Amino acid sequence: MPEKEPVTEDLAREIIRENVEHHDAFAPLYDLSHPNLTHLYERRLLRQDMAMLGELLADRETVRAVDMGAGTGRLALEFTRRGWDVTAVDNSREMLRIAHDKHQRLPEAGRGNLALVYEGAHDFLAAAEGQFDLFGFSSVLHHLPHWLEVVKLCAERLAPGGCIYITQEPMPADVERKTPAMKLVQALDEIVRAPQQVYRQVYCAVTGYQKARAGALVDYHIREGLDFDAMEAALEARGVDRRRFMRYKDRKTALVAWLDTNLLHTPNWFFRYIGQRVR
Repeated sequence: MPEKEPVTEDLAREIIRENVEHHDAFAPLYDLSHPNLTHLYERRLLRQDMAMLGELLADRETVRAVDMGAGTGRLALEFTRRGWDVTAVDNSREMLRIAHDKHQRLPEAGRGNLALVYEGAHDFLAAAEGQFDLFGFSSVLHHLPHWLEVVKLCAERLAPGGCIYITQEPMPADVERKTPAMKLVQALDEIVRAPQQVYRQVYCAVTGYQKARAGALVDYHIREGLDFDAMEAALEARGVDRRRFMRYKDRKTALVAWLDTNLLHTPNWFFRYIGQRVR
């Protein structure tokens, strides 16, 4: 694989621009196109994560949470369901609009506040006041040009005992090319998700929506994966200790995720992490 171009300031601006344009255009179809974020297997893992976060943050009267790169609100809505005070940060207006609409449909009883901030991660962290109890990232770090710097800044803004939660992020691949088992898993995933694909096509036909193609810079870090060791070292240097780490299968369907995990055992390329500031 050719070496990736260093992230200069000019390149960083282009990465951000392409991501904003793509996610604004792609917002209406985002949830339909990412069943890996909502199927039963992933929801089970998410429930486990949320249970641990609830325990780690149980000592505070109010949890001040931030969903960084909130998108359509996957984590933000989970946080508000627990009555937490949540800020959803994103530089896509259209994604935030969908997150807002979803929040309004939640039952008012027990629903936490949701503030929408149309801003990039660095700008938000520079302007926001005080400390936070929780920073959440779901499938966002691999879009950021300087992702590790953002993680460091979040760690520095954590209140004592506060947590960083990261999920749906890629790790470096440990194989040179796809094995027969990996090809089988990919084919099975496409077959099993065929009804969802048909539904998406019907949705596009009825609404007239055309799927936006991602530019080359949108998923800038996904092929090489994120350097987890460097990330954890940076967090530990800022007083954040690991509470949960898991490599897992990021598949489009729950059935194939289960089969892969228990029978086929192809490489785990995605990770989820919970860290807590202890010093």
